[in-house]
Amino acid sequence: MIKAILFEDNYKFRKSLSDYLSDSGEVTLVDAFPNALEAINKIKEINPDIVLMDIQMPGKTGIEALIEIRRAKMHTKVLMLTGFDDDDKIFSSLRAGANGYALKATEDKAEGINLIQAIKDVTATERCGYMSPSIAYKVIQFFNDKKIIEKPDFKPLTPRQKEILDLLADGLSRKLIADKIAIKEHTVNDHIKAIYEKLDVNSALEAVKKWRLFQF
Repeated sequence: MIKAILFEDNYKFRKSLSDYLSDSGEVTLVDAFPNALEAINKIKEINPDIVLMDIQMPGKTGIEALIEIRRAKMHTKVLMLTGFDDDDKIFSSLRAGANGYALKATEDKAEGINLIQAIKDVTATERCGYMSPSIAYKVIQFFNDKKIIEKPDFKPLTPRQKEILDLLADGLSRKLIADKIAIKEHTVNDHIKAIYEKLDVNSALEAVKKWRLFQF
């Protein structure tokens, strides 16, 4: 049984979602909260397999809560569950470290989305495991419009460079990365320099943000 918690300010949707998950026999909603003001404390207390996070909530948005969760180096899977499908919210969520993005079918009815499959996909994978079809289309369209993948100077990262960038995304310093993967610190520096050149960025933060986009 997958253990989930929900941050959602709409009471009707919280109730509908709780009933829907209870009937599934695959996911249990341990608790639900009307805002994300104490999201980190609740996640630490409950230790869920997945967090279902609404975007627009009073006091603190879901994206702001997600950023705090990732800054706290918490690796809990987070599925953004929202009625918004505009580009800014999609990419802000993905850049902040969301593991998936699902659209609500209506404001107060959970049954209209394939939420059980979304939850199973997200909890079964290391990175983003689910996007609603319309969101996936927007991501693909973004790359097509920006021609990021087709840039003449773009070169794919090597497996070692991907590993190092993932560790940077986890907040590890260059020295800790060197210790973790048993190489010299100057070798880590060489890899990071190559990563910057390939992704056309000037900092670790920029590299991580762009790399998150390349994962989807």
